[in-house]
Amino acid sequence: MSLEQLHTTNTNNGKNFNSYDVVNVANKSNLSYNIESNSVESFKRNIKNKEIERSLYQDKKFDITFSTFEASDASIVYFSNQQITFIFPDGKIDTRNYIEDSTGKITVETKNGNAIEIERDSDSLNIYHQQYKPSKNKFVLNGRIYRVTQEDRNKCYVDDFEHSQIIFIFDHKNWEVKKEDVKTAFVRGSFTSWKDETKFLMSYSKNLELHYVSINSEDIKNCIGNSGHPEYKFYINNEYMGTEKASFVPEGYIFHTCDANLIVIFSNEDINEIIRESNIAGTIKHLSDFDLTTTEGKEEISNFRLVPGTKKLFRSFHPYYPTGQRNINYDTEKTRIALVQELATAEGIKSDINLTEDCSKYIGEEFKWYDGTTSKITIPKYYQDIMKAGSICHVQSTSGVIPSYHYVYNKPRDPLFYEWVQMIVNFIISDAHEAPFQIHCAIGTDRTGVFSALLGALCGATWEEVSNDYQKTNRMCIKEYRSKALLAQFFQRLLNINDITKVDHLQELLWNHFTTIATLNGKFVFTKEKLEVLKNKLN
Repeated sequence: MSLEQLHTTNTNNGKNFNSYDVVNVANKSNLSYNIESNSVESFKRNIKNKEIERSLYQDKKFDITFSTFEASDASIVYFSNQQITFIFPDGKIDTRNYIEDSTGKITVETKNGNAIEIERDSDSLNIYHQQYKPSKNKFVLNGRIYRVTQEDRNKCYVDDFEHSQIIFIFDHKNWEVKKEDVKTAFVRGSFTSWKDETKFLMSYSKNLELHYVSINSEDIKNCIGNSGHPEYKFYINNEYMGTEKASFVPEGYIFHTCDANLIVIFSNEDINEIIRESNIAGTIKHLSDFDLTTTEGKEEISNFRLVPGTKKLFRSFHPYYPTGQRNINYDTEKTRIALVQELATAEGIKSDINLTEDCSKYIGEEFKWYDGTTSKITIPKYYQDIMKAGSICHVQSTSGVIPSYHYVYNKPRDPLFYEWVQMIVNFIISDAHEAPFQIHCAIGTDRTGVFSALLGALCGATWEEVSNDYQKTNRMCIKEYRSKALLAQFFQRLLNINDITKVDHLQELLWNHFTTIATLNGKFVFTKEKLEVLKNKLN
């Protein structure tokens, strides 16, 4: 990708000009220009000079920057008295009003009544006509001419990091979609919560034969997906464009998790490292790849392990219910669940914190496995004992909302999140519930990853300890890769800080947040006394 500032390089002070000329009107008044075009016999208009003293404008000129304007081939754009006029080779003439305030800022009225601001160099004074003649690989956005290369089309965006812009590109030829078949085109991603947002609605460029939308990169770079990068897909006619056949996309720009999302890579990031992580994310381990003769091998496949900062809190995969289609697609699932039960029993788990739905309703349901066998969902003995003791915490808000991926990563200051944290801590510190505790969701990755990291840090674990533990889940190799950047995003949003890696006293910051900042129903979420009981109960 290359770009250049839209500016005037040639001037012509003559009276007559055609649609390929650029004309300087400075130091002239009440002149009538004949604009000749193949499609227009003549067009006359009075042009009035700005009232500027000669000493101020000598050897100076205005550089006009257009905001969201795409010129047509061989068009002319010029300013006159309170108006801006676009003249096109096909004879179409579009004149709009503009207002200039005392600071020199120009605001242009658009057809839909909105305003476009035009900025200019305060040291420049003369207004110039401007002309832009695009080619098949060039267009104008935000006052800059962008040359779109085939590489840009293949990686699906133009990166103008200098001006903090990302221009998403949906190239019809690459995606084998006819332009006339596209009714609506959106970019959906981790930065839109995978929903339609108006500012991500794409426009069509007839000149470039593609759909595009320009977005401030600041709006997306801190809204990352599982890869640790902004993730997205094109949402065309209310359907996602799958990347399975997008062989034109360069290596590294599709992250190889089960979702296979496109990603945005910023200029300060190492593409080779991203490719390495993507290859890890796309790796599937078979049962024979795990050494089940060792504790480490059993912990890898079951996602069962001690939470750092504690001695009596264990995190894991779901203890008895297979989720998704992994029971059919992977040969590991039957053994995975059996080992969760084996390790939990060995550790003497007495209480359970469930971050997903209550799966006991599925007892007796028949499941098929990868090897073709079937079996019914049953509750393991240790978990039956927990159920009888009434020592299960089904985490949910007072309104019945259970924790979700979206909330734990993106809204950790929301009252819902505070309700969940408070419920978990109150459950743990209650005398009615014995340690050791087990905490899990469906596969033990996101909700389990966030809450176990938070509980571990409240008990004294460092960022390095909880983040390293968080990434151990990737050892399961079920194409559910999670970057530690995602966990960093959670802590940074919760604590309102820029860089969690620079925090030396994470426990202190968290205690201060929950006892002096975070409130629920008009009260601080925790007292220091409660957090002391939590730390002691889990150690």
